[in-house]
Amino acid sequence: MRFNILFLVPTIVALASYAQGHYDEFDARDLVDELSTRETHSLLRRSEIMEELAEISTRDLIDELSSRLEARGNIISGPKKVHNCFVCNKEFSTYAEASACHKTINEDPALRKKIEDAGRDLKRKGKARR
Repeated sequence: MRFNILFLVPTIVALASYAQGHYDEFDARDLVDELSTRETHSLLRRSEIMEELAEISTRDLIDELSSRLEARGNIISGPKKVHNCFVCNKEFSTYAEASACHKTINEDPALRKKIEDAGRDLKRKGKARR
């Protein structure tokens, strides 16, 4: 009896693919056991953490949080507004203090005279170079 090769090749390929598609791995049972032990360990860790947290009082927590906030600069209240002098760039807490640091040219005659003298000196130096 002779077998036709055209009949044998597709049959062998079909059987091989069927065997690969229905291969049962028994290692999956080990994975399930490992998952159950992981859950047990995670529950034990959680209970240990809960026990440690139960030992801490509310007052201790508040003291620790307040000390950390003070160390950070109390970010909750926000940064303080700083006003700078226009001339010397010195920092002040209010705008009035910053504007009173250096008076304007119109309010301070000595400053006005000083600026005018400096301007005259520059003009003289410019004419001398020509």
